[in-house]
This record gives sequence, structure tokens and C-alpha cells, in this order.
Amino acid sequence: MTGRRLHLLWLAALVGLSSCGSGESPVSDTSASSKSLRTHLDAALDEGRRSGGAPAATATVSRCGEVLWSGASGVKNLRSRPPTTPDTLFAVASTMKPITATLVLNLVERGRLSLSTKLSRFYPSLPRARRITVRMLLNHTSGLNEYFDDPQISHAIITDPDHDWTRAAVLRGITSTKFEPGTHYSYSNSAYVVLGGVIEKVTGNTIEHAFRTLIANPLGLSHSTFIYRPERSHLFAHPYLRKNGELQDAFAPGVGIPADFWGPVWTDGGLASTSPDLARFGDALFRGRILDPKTVKKMTRPNRFGSRLGIDDKSYAGRRWLGHDGRYVGYESELWYDKSRGLTVAVNTDTEKSSLATWKKIVMAYDDSVPAAQPCGSA
Repeated sequence: MTGRRLHLLWLAALVGLSSCGSGESPVSDTSASSKSLRTHLDAALDEGRRSGGAPAATATVSRCGEVLWSGASGVKNLRSRPPTTPDTLFAVASTMKPITATLVLNLVERGRLSLSTKLSRFYPSLPRARRITVRMLLNHTSGLNEYFDDPQISHAIITDPDHDWTRAAVLRGITSTKFEPGTHYSYSNSAYVVLGGVIEKVTGNTIEHAFRTLIANPLGLSHSTFIYRPERSHLFAHPYLRKNGELQDAFAPGVGIPADFWGPVWTDGGLASTSPDLARFGDALFRGRILDPKTVKKMTRPNRFGSRLGIDDKSYAGRRWLGHDGRYVGYESELWYDKSRGLTVAVNTDTEKSSLATWKKIVMAYDDSVPAAQPCGSA
């Protein structure tokens, strides 16, 4: 969850980083060009993981609705060293903001919500609720203060890794606005926690139910979930932080993945997912398979501050990419889409400052192997 505090529960230093990764691919094409592409992508993933110092990394490349390659490199943790696979789970942090935005815009398409709906309809006690709209929550112009600045919330995060979080308790940490709503841009995790509550109030059901019904089941995202079950921690790559030149495991002793990493309250970034699931979602979203293409255009059009509805953009290697990234206590992820080629590249890693370097290696390897890819639907 980009912008949230660094975790303060450090464990003992573990053994140094080493590599034992391999790529996997579901692609059935056995042509020489396909094998060459997979070989280049496998090597790029290994190189990216090593250069970023991550124990684990996974990545998926999808184009025009087809998963071309999924790879995995490294080990899920440095103690028992189980190999990473494409199905290894990561907390994807803010890379899930497009998912929350997609759920909201689905409700808008169905006439159950409007971008101009006031926050006061759902949470009248929140600051400036009569001035803040759904659109402002989506595009980070609400001005709501960050919930993690609240001392009680920060204390619970630091001292109780298995805390039973509720959305109501988190929302109590939202007590002010930084500016008049709609007049400035300020990236807001609080706004996306609020949007999760809006989704649940409109649908009359849980965020997991909305996610499964509207996104996961239609797209076959079999691994992604908001449901926090610490006993499933063995399915995750451990997140690592660097301290005094060493990698230290951010899993909590006796708990596993802490409750502030993953769960239905954290609709600003608390989804557990895999690189193949993220890539399938990104491909479907940007190609108009989940939302109407007109809605996607509205979602990706910048306002006067340059912000969009749950989407960021960037330029790399001469191309414009739409998507989002995420950073939270070691976990990092990237989900980016190049419209000119219908290309989606998703990456998950498990230490700081590692996902973007890995993503760039994957993109460059693809560009070197497929330099003249045509847009989707071209002859």
C-alpha cells in the first residue's frame, strides 16, 4: 500500500541471498520463436531479481488476451528455501487500486452509483463528506488525511500483527482533510479504504463477494483473494526489508503474514494475488472485457492534475504504459499495459526497490524478441 508506514517488527538476520529460480510457461506453441521468447524472458526475470536483490520474483506477459509466458525465480523464503512458482502469492499493495476502481465503475455502469455521488450518502460523519464525491475518492483529490497517521492505528500495526481489523476502526483514523476537496491532488490510501466501504454498502455484500462475482470468477482468477487466513502464509513469498546491509524477514513469528498486509479492510492494497492473475485482470480491463470501453477511456483520461480513476501512467522504452504499482513492507508489484500492442506485463517481488528493475528487464527482453508486434485484431 504505497505511502503506508514501514513495518517495525524486525526478525533476526537470515542467510545471504542466492538464486535457484526457473521460468514456467503455459504456452503450448512449440515454435522456435516462442521458445526463444520464453528463454529470453526467463533470463530477464532471473537477472532482474538478482539485480534488485529479491529472494523471489514472478512475472507474466500477456498479449491480446493470451498469456504468452509466466515465470518464477528464486525462493519463497531464505530459511527453508522452497522454490518460487508462478502460483506463489504476494500481497500486491497498491497495484490493486485499479481493481477497487473497476468495482466502483462497474456499479456506476449499472446505475447503482454515480461519480458525482457524495460521500455523505454513505459516511456522513467523515470530514467534508458533503463536498467529497466518488470521483474525488477515485482520482486522489478528496484531501482525506491518511489513516495510518493515527497513533492508535499505527500502534496496532506495530504491536499486533494478527490484529482483527475492521473498516470502521480504520475509518475512525480519518479525521480531517488536507485541502478543499477537488482543488488539489494528494495520493490517498484512505480514499480507497472508504471506497471499499462504499462498494459493500451499495452491493449489500462483502468486498470478497463483489470481487469474485464481478472480476475473479469471470476471468478465472483462481488464486486472488481478500480473505485473510494466516494459516495460508506458506503459499506466500516472504517479504524482506534491508537493514544494516542484510535482508530481514517481515513475517511475524507465530503468525506468518501480518494482518495489515492482507485482508478485506485494506481495499487500498490488501489483495493476495499472483502475477498470472494480475496480468489476466490488466489485459481484460484495458481491452474493455470487464468495463465498457467508454468507461475505460473515462478511467484512463487524466484530469487537470494529471490523475486518473485508479490508474497511473508512465513512459518507458519509447512507449506509454497504463496501470499501477505497489510498495508495502518488502512486497512490490507492477501491472502495466501498452495499448499500442495490447501488451500486459505483471511482476511481483519481495524486497524493496526490486519490482521496477525486474519489470524493465522483462519489457526489454520482450522488445528484443518481438520488435514488430502488431496491435490486437490486426491482420
